[in-house]
Amino acid sequence: MTARDAIVVGGGISGLASAALLAADGHRVTLFEARDALGGRAGSWERDGFRFDTGPSWFLMPEVFEHFYRLLGTSMAEQLELRTLDPGYRAYFEGDATPFDLPAGSVPARAALMALDPASERDLARYLDSAGATYDLALRRFLYSSFDSMRPFLAREVLGGLPRLARMLLRSLDGEIRAHTRESRLRRLLGYPAVFLGGPCGCRACTTS
Repeated sequence: MTARDAIVVGGGISGLASAALLAADGHRVTLFEARDALGGRAGSWERDGFRFDTGPSWFLMPEVFEHFYRLLGTSMAEQLELRTLDPGYRAYFEGDATPFDLPAGSVPARAALMALDPASERDLARYLDSAGATYDLALRRFLYSSFDSMRPFLAREVLGGLPRLARMLLRSLDGEIRAHTRESRLRRLLGYPAVFLGGPCGCRACTTS
């Protein structure tokens, strides 16, 4: 392949990843960033000896990071030093003095969520199982596709899951969650990951068995 000059505008996560992949393919890459530091939204702010994240603080979809590092000939374990937090996060609800802690591990996390609405346990289990299956299907069939053909849509597992996928496409996330629980705290907890991913909670904390 003939090397070409490539320009990447923006040194956020996407810009850095694009520049790294282009360079790995042999291109001469110049990256432009308006700020003094790289990282974009995933930055930090320090004052008086304290440091605060200025952007995303959750590590979701680790498979995507692993895929990226593999494309560069390395691995997530070689490049990142990760430590599991337990609880993973604490949520506070307006008008409720009792916070909610999401514990580490799929089994404790599911149990903690279902404890907020024991009467809907079976419906919640179906929701989380469906979210997990959809997450895995998206990773295998859609996430890395260029969609230049219909092949990803014709796979047997995709065709078999069409009723579930169609329901999710035709109903809002809040509507999907309300169909499984009416508990307001739980609805907010299940809907919040959409801020980061744009879809139902399929994170490994809730769906991995």
